[in-house]
Amino acid sequence: MNENVAGLTPIHRADLDPAEFIKANMRLQPVPSLPEIRLYTAHPGSGLRRLLEPEDGSHEHA
Repeated sequence: MNENVAGLTPIHRADLDPAEFIKANMRLQPVPSLPEIRLYTAHPGSGLRRLLEPEDGSHEHA
């Protein structure tokens, strides 16, 4: 099953708009007990960490 929305392919760029990244990489799942509501959910292959990493690729922590 294709998990991408509206034909979008997964995007792997750190400089991407967060909303577009979520649409392209997260799974749209129904909320248990409220199936008419659907939320984008992270999964191990979603690459969510890329939104948190600096653009230069360094892994500095505050």
